Amino acid sequence: MGELEPKTILVQDWLTIIFLFCFCLITILKFVNPIKFNYLTNINYSKIYKKNPFNIFNIISCFFIIIIISKQLFFVFRNYKIVDDEFIYLFYIFFAISSVVVSRTLIIVLFIKISRYGEFFKNLINGNLNIFFKTSIILFFLMTFNLYALNSNHKFNIVISILIFINLFYSQFSLIWNTSKEHKPNVFLLISYICILKISPWIIIYSLLFI
Repeated sequence: MGELEPKTILVQDWLTIIFLFCFCLITILKFVNPIKFNYLTNINYSKIYKKNPFNIFNIISCFFIIIIISKQLFFVFRNYKIVDDEFIYLFYIFFAISSVVVSRTLIIVLFIKISRYGEFFKNLINGNLNIFFKTSIILFFLMTFNLYALNSNHKFNIVISILIFINLFYSQFSLIWNTSKEHKPNVFLLISYICILKISPWIIIYSLLFI
């Protein structure tokens, strides 16, 4: 009585490996480029670091973000969806989010190439990376606490997800608003960005994972 089933222990084993891998990614980013790491966790990253957003450091950071978001969605969705292999399901979530992120990035590159608002989109990319990286760092430690201290409490996962969503929504709105005031893009471009690159990706991810 009170003992964990072998399947539960196995699941926790590979989740532990992923947690350790994420911690290693944070450590690598911190030691490889501590100045840029500090910039990335700064509230004004998009303002103080206006260099090309498509570089190895940002790619590794994005990889870390995708892993963390995939794990959080996995913790939430596995209570509503019956799956035969939880590791495969987590990989499926990771693949779905990665595909959407890559597609979204290619569209942004296209926007940068064909429009005269290249700096506007570059600032949005840096700002988004800043927002999601800081959120993922916090989420990483909250998930670690929940998994090992609370034994993956579902209600705690839901509360975390709601708070993260509210934070992301407010942060994204502030980023788009402030960047738009600085670069003054036309209304059609701004609406296209919000609909195609902000709303659509989440609808696609939800459709792939839950419907």
